[in-house]
Amino acid sequence: IEEYTKEYGTDHLYMSDTFIEMKPTFPAETRLQNYAEMGEGVYKAIAAADPDGVWIMMGWPFLVLPDYWGEEEIEAMFSKVPQEKAILLDLAVESTPIWKRSKAFRERQWISSVIHNYGENTMTYGILPTVADVHQKVLADPDHGNHVGAGITPEGIEQNSVVYELQTDAIWSKKPIDLAEWLPAYCRQRYGACPPAMEQAWKILSTESVYGADMDFSAGEQDLYAAKPCIAKHPGLDYRPSGLAELQPEPLLKAVDLFISCSDELGGSDLYRRDLVDLVKQYVVLNDRLLVPQIKAAHEAGDTAKRDSLIEQFMQLIGDLDRLLGTRPEYRLSHWINDARAKATTPEEADLYEHNARQIITRWGGNLTDYAFKEWSGLLNGYYGIRWRMFFDRLQNDKAFDAADVKANIEAWEMSWINSTAPVKENTGGDEIAIARELLERYRKQALSKTPVPTKEQK
Repeated sequence: IEEYTKEYGTDHLYMSDTFIEMKPTFPAETRLQNYAEMGEGVYKAIAAADPDGVWIMMGWPFLVLPDYWGEEEIEAMFSKVPQEKAILLDLAVESTPIWKRSKAFRERQWISSVIHNYGENTMTYGILPTVADVHQKVLADPDHGNHVGAGITPEGIEQNSVVYELQTDAIWSKKPIDLAEWLPAYCRQRYGACPPAMEQAWKILSTESVYGADMDFSAGEQDLYAAKPCIAKHPGLDYRPSGLAELQPEPLLKAVDLFISCSDELGGSDLYRRDLVDLVKQYVVLNDRLLVPQIKAAHEAGDTAKRDSLIEQFMQLIGDLDRLLGTRPEYRLSHWINDARAKATTPEEADLYEHNARQIITRWGGNLTDYAFKEWSGLLNGYYGIRWRMFFDRLQNDKAFDAADVKANIEAWEMSWINSTAPVKENTGGDEIAIARELLERYRKQALSKTPVPTKEQK
């Protein structure tokens, strides 16, 4: 703390996230005393460097391990910390609030937060109806305890702008946000106008589709094209995206049709074009959850001709997404890598920064492989697509399918990609509206097929 203060000054707020996703083990007879000593130790360390210091702690341990961190444990952790010297963050009040179930938590100073995004994933999603009033519901609840503020705690914000615009309005509003009024105003600010078709498009998106309250997304979710072929009966063919599996294509298609019908009036807006790419991308993505189960069924039935045809459709889908995303500079892998290299002061440092940039969006480390997956040109064709092609080649040509060998070969290739500094191959340029129209028509019927969507119980 002393060194940080020398460099940056201080606002007297210090984040110390204790035992994130860990279970400290103590003797049963002393465990509550041990928790109290741990909390006191953190506080005293802060106070020794800054007597005015306040300990800020994420509530993540209590969120992900609720059976371990019960009332006694939370109460004990902060029992020797002065009330005004600690603030707890309830990170995901829109989906998994801690304060409602824990009196020990809400009686400390705490802040209600909306997390929304994990890993800076780039999927098009959000829960606008919930974001519009979640903080107001906290304030209106007479049992909200020592609630001292509201905030936003995403792992990345360079996506789904509408979610963050709404959040930053909502946390300053005493009343719940009326989306019927707010969304047209948002469109006028973002695109310059809000024609009736655009207003209707956003009404559908925020009630029946990707920005509706009933969409169930969670950390680390990904679509099949970005999912690493895994070791199962037929590796890679048993993936099921959870939140997106509940997303039906018809409302999204209707909304996208309305959205793109405004292109003559709004096509001069760069932000309109970006949002159009996001929505068409998400509609095209719905097709991969249909294709992979069909590939699996054809393979298991011995219908190799159908299987191979479906495989090529799946690979074309990845290529089409790469081309669509390449129309946007911010959706190109080179943008990420060049930004990382630009921070370096030597060639060796630049190579290290590129290695780190490649690592975090792919293998990351430990059990978080593909946790921070991105929908970027150059990454779809040049990484996800190659992994699937390696897998499919073995599935098609190796009668004695060796799952362990396939896994090892893919992982060895992944490491070679991460360690490379060769220029990435990506699509660049093209007209967003023209390519969006082309792909919308190509995938219009596919996503509306009657292929059954697995239920949560089946998954």
